[in-house]
Amino acid sequence: MAKRIAYIHPSFYVPYIFESAERNDVEFVVILPPGEVVQNEYPCVTAYETLPLYTDPEAAHHGIAELHARWQFDGIMTIKESCMVWTAEAAGRLGLPGIDPEAAKAARDKGTMRQRFKQAGLVTPKFAVISGMAEIELCREMAFPFIVKPASGYNSDGVQLVANQDELEKAIQVVERLNADIYHKVSWHDGQNFSNVVVEEFIEGGEYVVELFALDGNVVALNCGYKGHPAGPYFEETVYLSPPALPQEKIREIQSAAIGGMRALGLQNGPGHCELRLNHLGQPVILEIGARIGGSGCAHFNVEGSTDIDFSNLWFSYLTGAPKSSYWPPIASNTGKAASSWILPLGGNGLLHSIDGLDQVRQHPDCERVLMFAQIGKHYRPYPNFDGFLAIVFGQHASTQAGEEFFDFLERTLKVNWDPAPAVQPTELAEA
Repeated sequence: MAKRIAYIHPSFYVPYIFESAERNDVEFVVILPPGEVVQNEYPCVTAYETLPLYTDPEAAHHGIAELHARWQFDGIMTIKESCMVWTAEAAGRLGLPGIDPEAAKAARDKGTMRQRFKQAGLVTPKFAVISGMAEIELCREMAFPFIVKPASGYNSDGVQLVANQDELEKAIQVVERLNADIYHKVSWHDGQNFSNVVVEEFIEGGEYVVELFALDGNVVALNCGYKGHPAGPYFEETVYLSPPALPQEKIREIQSAAIGGMRALGLQNGPGHCELRLNHLGQPVILEIGARIGGSGCAHFNVEGSTDIDFSNLWFSYLTGAPKSSYWPPIASNTGKAASSWILPLGGNGLLHSIDGLDQVRQHPDCERVLMFAQIGKHYRPYPNFDGFLAIVFGQHASTQAGEEFFDFLERTLKVNWDPAPAVQPTELAEA
């Protein structure tokens, strides 16, 4: 008999979690906010229900209790940052397995997160959390350059590198506007709002990522991936290649820091998506952890494509009470392969006219899948604004070097064509 999970506000564009559910005899009842459009249909989705997840969270809690009485959920989950805490609280109220709500809150607020990392003795950037321009003096104890970002942001939206006081003031104003327009609406916990501004020192080295899973406090690193060497001033998502071209000793060091971060946040059960950089000493500096499968499910492929571990099914198994011996501990196969995801850079802004080279990419033997998000004729603003990704190319390779060569091929082959357009201010930000 299929296990039934309430899936809170998923991304329909990324298929990997849905495909894993179908393979593992899991069915979803999808819970959406009012007005949400279902972009893709999947066989594992049994029903769609609507709850006011963002506009009236308490009413949504009463609604999920009624739905649970009707559907008899075995578990409840989300990969959406903006409803991570609500889902954790719903699991507790319904008596279902899930993330501890306090840990979910710590993972949603970059200020709290950094405090927890610091208290745990982890290497993390110097930082200040401010409400806005009124508290800019709190940044004086740090030395430029800084990174400025929304405390409850996602998708690198509003993330900026600043080199002096004038740039700092302008960047804070950008984040204040984003907080007022977007993040203030999804950052309420216990009557308080944490849509603040985080200002932190810039770590100049290469960026890495670790996907993790925890069960009863035992945290396992599932992989390690290279995320490029973004140098600013804005931080558009680009590459992910697992495993990275690093010695095994350094990979284990990065993974150890990520495991320490999970423990510092109190994430004792469920997935984690940890981003780090290597500083000038080669030390892993922990930046952030999301209590979710990263990239709206893209990280499932990065793990499975390089290790054969069914990342999503670890989560399903925990949520539905499967015997631990059936899925724990996860054992990586020695596949010798690498897996990648490559986000097509905007390369400009304005009205999207066309994208060249997609057919050649799809014919490449390393190309596993191309996910298209682009809307021809839509107006896209330049970073630090985020108006959505254009496309993500997934690849599986015989080696890390082959993955790097695939990235070179993509950069040579794909071209985004733009028409100029006047600035347009969208009213909503779609979380990937």
